[in-house]
Formats: sequence, C-alpha cells, structure tokens
Amino acid sequence: MKPNFRIVTMGYGQRVLERVFFRVAQVDDSDYQYVLPPDYVPENLPEALRRADVHCVRTSLRETMPDPDPAYLASLERPGVPTIRNIVLSDRVVSKLAEHDALSYLTFLGRRFAELFERLDPSVVVTGTDGVHSCMAFAVARSLGIPIFSIFFSVIPTGMMSFGTGVLPSSRVVIREQTPSELRRLAVESLEEFESGKTKAYAYIPPKPRGLERHVRELPRRLGKVASTIKRGRDRAYWQYTEKKTSLGVVNAIRFLRQRHLNRRALGEMQLETSVPSDKFVAFGFHFQPESSIDVWAPFFSDQQWVVNLLSRSVPPDVNILAKVHKSDISSRSRAQLQYLVSLPGVRIVAPHVDSRALIERAKLVVAIQGTVGLEAALLGKPTIMLGSSPVCEFPSVSEVGTLRELPTLVRSKLNEAQPERDEIVEAYMRFLAPYFSASHNVWSRSVSDAQIDGYRGAFAALREYVNEGANASTAEGSYGG
Repeated sequence: MKPNFRIVTMGYGQRVLERVFFRVAQVDDSDYQYVLPPDYVPENLPEALRRADVHCVRTSLRETMPDPDPAYLASLERPGVPTIRNIVLSDRVVSKLAEHDALSYLTFLGRRFAELFERLDPSVVVTGTDGVHSCMAFAVARSLGIPIFSIFFSVIPTGMMSFGTGVLPSSRVVIREQTPSELRRLAVESLEEFESGKTKAYAYIPPKPRGLERHVRELPRRLGKVASTIKRGRDRAYWQYTEKKTSLGVVNAIRFLRQRHLNRRALGEMQLETSVPSDKFVAFGFHFQPESSIDVWAPFFSDQQWVVNLLSRSVPPDVNILAKVHKSDISSRSRAQLQYLVSLPGVRIVAPHVDSRALIERAKLVVAIQGTVGLEAALLGKPTIMLGSSPVCEFPSVSEVGTLRELPTLVRSKLNEAQPERDEIVEAYMRFLAPYFSASHNVWSRSVSDAQIDGYRGAFAALREYVNEGANASTAEGSYGG
C-alpha cells in the first residue's frame, strides 16, 4: 500500500472538477490529481485550474503531433478495451479526421498518458466513458497494469453512481456490500416511484419552451460562441483534434445550421405517427448521436438505420416496427435517410413528442441498443431484446441478441413471452442497483449539495479499500463490443 493513496482523474473538465472532485478532495484522505481533457491547453487555462494538482495533456496548442505508430497502437489492444479503430469511430471529433491524422493523435495520447502515469504514479485512475481520451486512458492503463475504473450514473433512480472496470456498463462491480434488506427497500421504492410516474428518466423530460425571454438570455452565450468559432478557425490545424468542424470556421457553422434546418423541415413533412396505435408493434427508440451509450457502449450497432433494416427483416408480417425519433436528435437525418427508413417493410416513424412511456407500455416487444428505453421496459416487465452488452440483461423479461441469424426466432419467441412476476423484477432490480452509491445527477448544470459530496466521498473511500485489498482492477468484467 502506498503511503498516500493517489487517485488520478482523467478527462473531467472545469465544471465537474469544481462541483465534485475539488470538494471531495477536501474531505477525503486520498491524494487527488487531475488530468484535464485534451482541449484544455496551458495558454487558455482558466485561473481556477492553474493549480499544481491539475495537469494538461498538451503542453501547448501548437504542439506537433508525432507520426502515426500503428504497431504501438496495436499493442494496446486487449480484452475489455475498445479496439483502436472503434476508439476513432466512436469519437464525435476524431472520427471526422483523415486516418493518418486520427492515428497520429491517438499515438500522441497513448505516449503522453504513459508519461503522465509514470510521473503521477497513481494508485488508481478514474475516468468516464465518453470520448477518445477516456478510451485511450483505459488502453494505456491496462497495458501498464495500473488499476483503472470508469464512473457510471444511474438513470432510474437518478442521483447514484457506480464504478466499472471497463467502458461498458456491464463492467460495473460491487465494491461495497449492502444488506439484502437495504437493497430490497431501494429497489421497491424506486420501482414504485417509476410505476407511478414520480420518477421520469431525464432523457424523456420535455425541454423548456424556447420563448423570447430565453432567447434573450442565451444571446451573450451565442455571441461568445460566434467569436470563439472565428478565433479557433484561425488555428483549425491545431484545434481539429478536439473541436468539431462546425466550431472551426463560420462557413462550416453556416453549412451545419443549414443542413439541420433542411433535416427539420424534411421530418416535419413526413407522415409520422403522432399517437400510440392500438395494433401490434415492436418499439424501437432512436438514440441521440453521437453519444457514448451507443458509439462507445455498442459500436457494432451504432448504425441505427442498419438496425431498423435488421428489425424489418426479422419481425413477422402481422407486426409493425415503430421507430421513435429522440426529442434531442430531430435534426440529424436527411430527407433521403428518412425516406429510406419508411421504405422498409413494416417500419413507421414516431414523432418525437409522442410519450415514450405509453409507447413502451403498449408495445408487444421492445428492442433497444442500450440506454433508458431498455431499462424502462425491463422495469415494466415488457419482453425486451438488448442489442448491446448491458446490465439490463439481468432482468427476467430481457434477452441478449445472440447471433443475428437467430434474431427472427428470438423475436417470435419474445412476442409470445409471458410477463414475469413482480417479485422477479424486484430481485433483478436489486442486483442491478447493488453497485451504486448515493451521489448526484450527472447533469452538471445543476448544483451538487454537501450531502451529495459526502456520498461521493464514501464511494471513493470504498474504492480505495477495494483496490488496497488487492482486487484485480485491471481485468475487465465484460468484453467490449456490441
């Protein structure tokens, strides 16, 4: 055991550091060090982050990237870690680079993370699951035998967090045992609140209306964004690794906004399902994209049009597929893409404002890649097929997809499946909730209370004990993939 247990966080920005980690460090016995996301550079570092325990990945904005080293990157691939090409394709910025530039950037990150780990000598590394930096942190830490954990936040109920030994939520581990009575009380109370509608997943809470007052209030931020776009466009060669093309020049931004406008108009002109029908259907919810829950957690199912095509080929002809547009992603599909979807046999598109809960309740079967839809269906005891590796598969009404050639047989079986007993759902929910600690919501625009900080402190104290007891933290509990 090291005299000072050192926790190194990777990839958390100013808001999370100030609202959570800096405050936890004040009440915890561990030594905390913080490695910022790669878009923080020394010359633009906010005053609040100019501290000895805060570290930048890049030494300057104009730091030269090395030549790609495919052999080095290949050496980082191992079970439980994303493949290098999946790391590239899952990142909303790096995926848009030429392959040479993408591999050059990953080579830089791999070598720099190795240098930082050698210098900081962490007892454990803690990171998120979104973005190239988190995935590369796992790859490098595993190659060096350094314990590394990701943080996952609960959806139902909110305000809880857990640790995982990989980037998939199925890698979550129980690092502090709770009594069966505690878990049962939490599961029953959470299930009752969900069933009654008191608890609603954040992803499905309708956005606030965008009235004139809100537009005026957001005007300074939008003007600042325009100024930043112009400024960063001058240095696009250096910002291209961490900033979207739309942030690197006014022309790119205008093209992006124009395409979004055209896509919105195309969706508005489509014949959409505006209410939940009474006939037999399979429900599928489109994911907001890019997003870690699909691009990182289920990369082999991240082409959602292909998934709908797959369902169309697998569902019996007396059952339709209702694919619901995500309320936060109504501008991402072109007219051609929408027309392709509705041309598939049995496929109908559901308008984003339609109540997702009602869609799930009336569906004969729910198919989900990852995320909230699958958990909601499982809590309601609905027959469900999960395409990505997920802890939701703990529930009795949920099945993993298996091989694709068997999907039609699985669909027919699930369509005729009886609903499980409520006690079975509660028992599964207890297992699902077992890894969680009381913490806060991960919507960082909200404040974090002192009581929630105490919850984080307890979680990190438990992690310290877990690592010090010799847990094999460098071995993933679940394989990476779809």
